[in-house]
Amino acid sequence: MSAPLVNRTGDMTTGRGGVQLTPVKSSNIAKLGWNDGVLHVEFSNGGLFSYSGVTSQMYDELLKAKSIGAHFAKHVRPKHKGTKL
Repeated sequence: MSAPLVNRTGDMTTGRGGVQLTPVKSSNIAKLGWNDGVLHVEFSNGGLFSYSGVTSQMYDELLKAKSIGAHFAKHVRPKHKGTKL
């Protein structure tokens, strides 16, 4: 039997591959993490998705955005296929 996809400990979440997800201020997105070209997103409704092909620059811009949810919806979701974890 495989290990769970998500291991919750305190405010940090460890996703598949040991990616640390950090809480963010957004009404739609609860936590974000990035590793080796893959963005990991935990939505406020509990859904966990990965988006491949996301550069570190794109991740930095997402974290610095005035509205993380709006930036994600405009720049990540339409250009990168999401995979439910």
